[in-house]
Amino acid sequence: MRNKDHDSFPVGFPGVAGLRVAAGNVAVAAAFAGLLAAFFARPASAASGGDPREAVLKIYATQLSQNFGAPWKPGSSRTISGSGFVVDGERILTNAHVVSDSTFLQVRRYGESERVAARVLHVSHEADLALLTVDEPGFFDSIPSLSLGGLPELRDDVLVLGFPVGGDALSITRGVVSRIEHQTYAHGKVELLAGQIDSAVNPGNSGGPVLGDGRVVGVAMQVSNGADNIAYMVPTPVVEHFLADVADGRYDGMPQAPFRWQRLEATDLRRKYGLDRSQTGILVLDTLVGSAAGGVIQPGDIVLSVDGRALGTDGTISLRDHERTDFAFLLQRRQLGETVPVELLREGRTLTVDLPLDRRIGAGRLVPGPLYGERPPYYIFGGLAFCPLTVNYLHAWGDEWWNRAPRHLLALLARRTQFEREEPVVLCSILRAEQNSGYEDAAEALIVEADDRTVRSLGHLVEIIESTEAGLLVLKTHEGKEIVLDRERARREGPAILARYQVPADRSEDLAADRGAGLRTTAAANETLSRD
Repeated sequence: MRNKDHDSFPVGFPGVAGLRVAAGNVAVAAAFAGLLAAFFARPASAASGGDPREAVLKIYATQLSQNFGAPWKPGSSRTISGSGFVVDGERILTNAHVVSDSTFLQVRRYGESERVAARVLHVSHEADLALLTVDEPGFFDSIPSLSLGGLPELRDDVLVLGFPVGGDALSITRGVVSRIEHQTYAHGKVELLAGQIDSAVNPGNSGGPVLGDGRVVGVAMQVSNGADNIAYMVPTPVVEHFLADVADGRYDGMPQAPFRWQRLEATDLRRKYGLDRSQTGILVLDTLVGSAAGGVIQPGDIVLSVDGRALGTDGTISLRDHERTDFAFLLQRRQLGETVPVELLREGRTLTVDLPLDRRIGAGRLVPGPLYGERPPYYIFGGLAFCPLTVNYLHAWGDEWWNRAPRHLLALLARRTQFEREEPVVLCSILRAEQNSGYEDAAEALIVEADDRTVRSLGHLVEIIESTEAGLLVLKTHEGKEIVLDRERARREGPAILARYQVPADRSEDLAADRGAGLRTTAAANETLSRD
């Protein structure tokens, strides 16, 4: 899936068959062979000894994508390939986008022909990382595990190992680390620390190790869509965070700043908040809904430092000499639920507080996504189909969805939730019938009110609709237009409409389960009243 917003896309997907890399001249080939020989002769290249190439596997995944535009329809299936490598604990590390939405996984060892079934242990869609394992006894016995190195320096030489398209053998390409800074991860649409490497990375390389000085310094992740031989890797600090997170057997996620902020580069803005020339930082606008950060930080505060590291007026911190990155790195290297010391300037005086990191990265977005491994919820009443607005739903408009999707939906992408579990509800489809005739132009409209009540979520809309057996249901769209349905008629004719359009149920399984729980609760309450 390409991410043209940020000119990069994951490289775990198959490309055009039959492509091949042209051979270089003899001198270049000999020099590269010498580099490989010297590289693989280095000690400690694999944690358990042996040739690190033996630790690299090819991954085959069958993926079933969901239809967010018509959630009751079956999704589409495809088979892709990617790369991965063995790490401690008889685990295989790869990219999340290689195994996301997978229904069947297999791996194949370097130099062998047999494929072996694998399964997912943990996935981080934010960090684009996943851990797999193989249950077949003895599979890992002769495979060395690769060990992690540190954050590479700029201009360091690296080798990228993997199984890109164009052949079936292990590919090894040479590259140079050219940048270490925050970049948007194409798979999860979040900004994390990333390493840029100048190397030939192609579809199928995703999940393969990037080696420097005999150790893993990153995981090949995505390539630039607008330049040749520019690729990105998940660097070891992000990998280490993921591995530490799942050490307890559960993935919790990566924390984000629990507040919105503004740069303080404008002189008069700095003057208003009393910053002298030696002070730098960022302005707190508000805290995220549901975060305990609201008890220690407040709008108008100036964040001067985080974890002892001074913030620039642009929100960056010094990563190393002459290298800067987003201050979020200081939060993202900690685990969810921890606290981090923050120095504030408040009304002219400085103070230090422990900021709780209780909001997972991506939390607070009004429009969530992209989502993986989830069946999209929906509800149909009177032939009108409703679903939550997600990034996946917007993908129904194709590769250039950000240009083609309705503007009133795109405008919500930048908004944050105002209360817990808030979600916009869209009239995602109309199953044409006599009762809903005349409402065709309401397709893709946002439903903001139902029976004069503000709609807070899809579940809330269902609750409003089903709270009354008879009478008129009055829905109001974002444009103020009204959709009116007779409840009794909608219930009476609903099954025939579903049958006509071959829709298996009037709601998704999650909403059906909620309804069942509600009915059971009501029955129990009635039984209690009868006994009384």
